This record gives sequence, structure tokens and C-alpha cells, in this order.
Amino acid sequence: MQRLSENLREYLAACRASQKACDARAALPPGSSRARVTTLNARWANAAEERDRRAAFLTPEERAYADDERRRMKAVTP
Repeated sequence: MQRLSENLREYLAACRASQKACDARAALPPGSSRARVTTLNARWANAAEERDRRAAFLTPEERAYADDERRRMKAVTP
């Protein structure tokens, strides 16, 4: 795939945002305040919902490409 469609670019951006929110939630130290935990949980949920909304607009070819990209993102994420 030479040029990424707008839908695919938006989906990959939403995937990165979801992963970033997930990592922030996972990085909370023990004893974090309830407000902080709730805030990060809400951000993660919103990012995941946006990712899932964007996924609904992908073609099967774009979905296959996006799956490969997500695997690469996970491999790079520490």
C-alpha cells in the first residue's frame, strides 16, 4: 500500500493514542489516588472507543495493513 487512506491514517493515530493511554494507566504507581486512576481509566476507555469507531470504516485490505502496523507498534513499545 503506497499511500495511506485518510481512514487508515486516522485509525492508526487512534491506535497510538489508545496505546499511549494504556501505557499511562499501567505506569500508575501503587497507592495512586482514586481520582487519578479514574481519570486515566476514562481516557483509556475514550481512546479505545475512538479506535473502535475508526476501525468500522476500514476496508479488509486496510484492516490487514493496520494489524501489521499495530504488531510493529507493540514490538517497539517498551
